[in-house]
Amino acid sequence: MKIDSTLKLLPALFLLCLTPPSLTAANFTWTGNADSNYANQANWGDGISGAPTTVTDWGIFNDPATPGTVTIPASTTLTTNVEFDTAGWTLDPINTNNSVLQIRGSSGAPSTPIISNGAGVNTISARTNFFLGSSVQVGTGNTLVFSSINNRNSITQTGAGTMIVNGTYSSGTAGIGSDGGTVLVNTSFNMSGQRPFAKNGGSLGGTGTLIMGGTSTGNYQVRIAEDGIGTLSPGGNGTAEGGADIGTFTVDFSSVENGSSIITMYDDAILAIDLASPASHDLLNITTGDGVTVGGYMLLTNADTLDLSGPITPVAGDYTFVTMENPGNITSSAYGTFDSIFYNGVDVTANPSFSLAYNLNDITLTIIPEPSFYALCGGLIILSVSALRRRRV
Repeated sequence: MKIDSTLKLLPALFLLCLTPPSLTAANFTWTGNADSNYANQANWGDGISGAPTTVTDWGIFNDPATPGTVTIPASTTLTTNVEFDTAGWTLDPINTNNSVLQIRGSSGAPSTPIISNGAGVNTISARTNFFLGSSVQVGTGNTLVFSSINNRNSITQTGAGTMIVNGTYSSGTAGIGSDGGTVLVNTSFNMSGQRPFAKNGGSLGGTGTLIMGGTSTGNYQVRIAEDGIGTLSPGGNGTAEGGADIGTFTVDFSSVENGSSIITMYDDAILAIDLASPASHDLLNITTGDGVTVGGYMLLTNADTLDLSGPITPVAGDYTFVTMENPGNITSSAYGTFDSIFYNGVDVTANPSFSLAYNLNDITLTIIPEPSFYALCGGLIILSVSALRRRRV
């Protein structure tokens, strides 16, 4: 009977032998005791147990190590995960072409392979290859800056911090979005089929270009506030890392060959625009190509908010803050309207000094301050201090 019981277990034992062992995550804490080389095991932990080199390994940067520059050697592709627990770190390439940080090179890697915390800025200057869809967690008060990303799937920024994509960018079928934090795209960001987004209190903007493309029939959309409040925010954030506060954010649908091209502003969506003067203000620029069946435009739900910021006393004039190169075979009435207008946090929806014109190719705000409005502005100086700049790192 004992032999029979053992024989019954043989199939299960055979299958167990065929199953590869599970990958075990290893944490390596940076000391920098030897040099600045990320791949040098002498710079990690006890200096003899190795360096982070697999899809489950974590390179952790925290106290008491002094924040500084860590280098990736030339002709080296590091497959690892990165966690900054303090700010002030820079992950730098020795060679901008072949010093590579590879993220999520296989399905065994964590879905959130990069974590950045600490009060201040962390920078990944090395080319970063995202092979699978990933979440990048950026904590409150932290800014994570990427100089070069090569992405094959979507990147979602989580946490309440700011993720900035500067410099060069290339991709396959990539996308980008914010789930609770801020994403600034200050470069040309290509994607095919993926939908950029901002949701759950998140904000998407910058001074770059989202290049949407596709050959199949369908809707190619940027989705704002599909799930919770979301903000579309052209322009930078006024820091060296994020660029000048005033800027143009372009959504380019010219590569879409067969389909409609829409920036969809769901209920509770916010369009945030900085107004310095009629000659200097944020702009959302929507471009399209001749092959688009239905041209590119911004679709409002009539429950959206236009959030304006600028001088305490606004400068009179016309502000064209949305341009649509080729809306296609629709009329301006199809765009919808903003339900509320705020200026420096004050509701001016019913104020005759602010009027909106929903034209076929643009949306234009006209400001004509009246004496009563100047008096109102004087009483709002104290209230406006905290709201004057809506975007801070």
